[in-house]
Order: sequence, then C-alpha cells, then structure tokens
Amino acid sequence: MGAMGWASLSRNTKIWMLRWKEGNQNESGCVVLACGSSDANISVFTARADGGWDTSSMDDEAHPVGVRSVSWAPSTAPGALVCSALLHPLHNLCSGGCDNTVKLWKLHHGTSLHTFSVYFT
Repeated sequence: MGAMGWASLSRNTKIWMLRWKEGNQNESGCVVLACGSSDANISVFTARADGGWDTSSMDDEAHPVGVRSVSWAPSTAPGALVCSALLHPLHNLCSGGCDNTVKLWKLHHGTSLHTFSVYFT
C-alpha cells in the first residue's frame, strides 16, 4: 500500500493512504514523520508514549523556494513511518528543494551537514 496526498494554497492537507505499523513498546520514539513544504520549512514529528507528538524543525528556510522531497538517511522502506530505534536509529534526513539543491541534515540538531548543488542541462 502506498500513500497519496493532496495539498492546497489554503494550507489544507489531506493524506489518503499511509502504510502504518505499530512500534515495539520498548522502543522510544520509533514513529517519526518528516514533511517539507512550499514555505521553505521541514518539520519532524516524533510520537510520544502518551499518544502526543513532539515537533522539531530544521534550520529556518531549508530550501528558500520550497521543499520538494524528504527522505531518511539511511533510507527506510518507501512510505514507511516506522523505524527500529534499536537496530536502525534515524540520524540524518535528506531534502530536495526547488532551489536545485539537495541537503543532508543532522536530525536531532536541525542543522545542515552538507549542501549539494544540482544543475540540469
């Protein structure tokens, strides 16, 4: 099962399908969701044991013209929201932007480790 989403300029977002798996109760913070937006920001949501979510963000204006994609590094299964915090902890996030750059982020610090410029001919 894949995921399909929809967003509008009025800041409404709908997610039609997600792949979901319950995390192991002994793993803390094993459900993590990252999203990029056209307002240049990247937000990371981590599930808490009480059912709430902790929110953090990468440095202001991750990609000034808008964020096109985000991916975990090391990668997880496409569309996955769950990782094994013990076997494969999430440390880095990659993002692609409309500014022709790909950035590697240190997840828990919200800082950019490296920026790759991408040029198309």
